[in-house]
Amino acid sequence: MPLAAAGQARITPSDPVVAGSFGTWVLDYTAGSRGLPAGASVTIDTTPSDSDWAAPQVDDPSGDDYLTVQGPAGAQLAVAVLTPLTVRVSIVARPLIAGESIRATYGDRTGGSRGTRAQTFAEERHRFWVTVDRNDGRPAVAIGSPPELRIVAGPPVRLVLVLPSLAAVGEVTPLRVKLEDAWGNVATGYTGSVLLDAPGFGGPRRVDFRARDGGVRLIRGFRPRRDGVLTVTASEEGLGLTATSNPMRVSLAPPARRLFWGDPHGGQVIDPEGVPAFFRHARDVAGIQFTGYQRNDHAMTDRAYELQQQAERRFDQPGTFCPLPGYEWSGDTARGGHHNIYFRRHGMPARRSGWQLSAERTPSDRGLRAIPARCCPASPTPMQPSGGQTPS
Repeated sequence: MPLAAAGQARITPSDPVVAGSFGTWVLDYTAGSRGLPAGASVTIDTTPSDSDWAAPQVDDPSGDDYLTVQGPAGAQLAVAVLTPLTVRVSIVARPLIAGESIRATYGDRTGGSRGTRAQTFAEERHRFWVTVDRNDGRPAVAIGSPPELRIVAGPPVRLVLVLPSLAAVGEVTPLRVKLEDAWGNVATGYTGSVLLDAPGFGGPRRVDFRARDGGVRLIRGFRPRRDGVLTVTASEEGLGLTATSNPMRVSLAPPARRLFWGDPHGGQVIDPEGVPAFFRHARDVAGIQFTGYQRNDHAMTDRAYELQQQAERRFDQPGTFCPLPGYEWSGDTARGGHHNIYFRRHGMPARRSGWQLSAERTPSDRGLRAIPARCCPASPTPMQPSGGQTPS
């Protein structure tokens, strides 16, 4: 079915949404040039990934997350909440004529509901995927340009300080200072000043945040002046916030081994165009030194794997930050279960355990074959020095 025939959708209001806030959002789907016959269905997914957007319910008009669905005059619709993130609207009686609309109201407040609680983590592009199934034996088709919202952090309620775990006297020891909202998102809109109390350190005693800092600053001028276990404390007087850093063990001589922190299995971003944001958050906000974006092989398109490899190379900073190249081999239990595969070099192919229809219906993936090859191809970018792969 051509995209024009699949129809279109929009969501209102489209203003930035504060993470974890309650509100009402209306998604209007308009039938395409061929309309929709009786027996067809429209499915709405509020980002099919690890979103925690509150599950809609259709039973209690006064309760949280109440969902209503309306159609044109004379139309009969059946609504099913398939998963916490998925709603299917079926056309039961007369067909839906081209240009007619179905309206889904998330957090309908007319019966006394507080609305629906939005996702609690910030996201640049929270998409509402809309797919149309004409019930004619052909695969369902996703509409072009799915509606999307930007999820932003709320006001700062927590001050956080992060130091390296090990250092030597006189070494430069970067200090990460950030403000977080009630859900742990970095408070990107914060502007103000944080005062530091750092006995045993040489370095600044005041950190000024500008709008372009996005709620996090990395202070590179800190140096421990003595050995022992040192910490830094801080205060933000305008908000009444205080914090103490993690302890840092300082030795007289540089330690023979360094302690690094990471998340080897952190990535399940459904939209591969969001992988750079995943690595950026790990490096600049979380302040860890390594992480792996381990997508399930059977749900990963060729294009998605290419975008992942591009992001891994882009963020690779030897000695500072390491995106671990790899994926999750996702065999069933009888074949040994899931294994995380890590490569010691870039540009390695990902061998699939199988294939299932992927939820990745992004603009970058549209147009791929329904069943790609058994092996995701390696990126054509030149490889780094040789290595191997290690299942875990």
